[in-house]
Amino acid sequence: MKPSEIVVNFFKAIEGNDFKTAESLASNDFVVEGVGPSNLSLTDFLNVHRALNSGLPDFSFNHKIVKESGDQIDAKVRLTGTHKKDMQAPIPGLSTIKATNKQVRMPEENVYATVKNNKITKVRVQQTPGGGLPGLLKQIGVELHEPAL
Repeated sequence: MKPSEIVVNFFKAIEGNDFKTAESLASNDFVVEGVGPSNLSLTDFLNVHRALNSGLPDFSFNHKIVKESGDQIDAKVRLTGTHKKDMQAPIPGLSTIKATNKQVRMPEENVYATVKNNKITKVRVQQTPGGGLPGLLKQIGVELHEPAL
């Protein structure tokens, strides 16, 4: 499988609540950079998405691959969804977020993935104003007073 196909399948697995497949596409030392004050492990990243999917059953990355160069994949994502159900707290310190029926339309974000030995080893998200988990939570009415994640 080409590295870009692995990244696309990873996004699709998360969108479809198929976290077992998502795990199988990531390396043991998988890390997500650029999403907060500290990096996220695979477990932490997938737990955030389990929470998001619990409240936004139509969650989508709306991903597109921009460039593939060896093991480096450049992509763009624009997270969308509708907050139709109560959402598990996606970060510590929050309680369950009651459904608001608000539409989430995030700004486009650049994502860079590294694939080695047919596994994603790293995902780096370029911070975008209004983006990330703080931006998503703000769109559904949750204000964070401290940096998230």
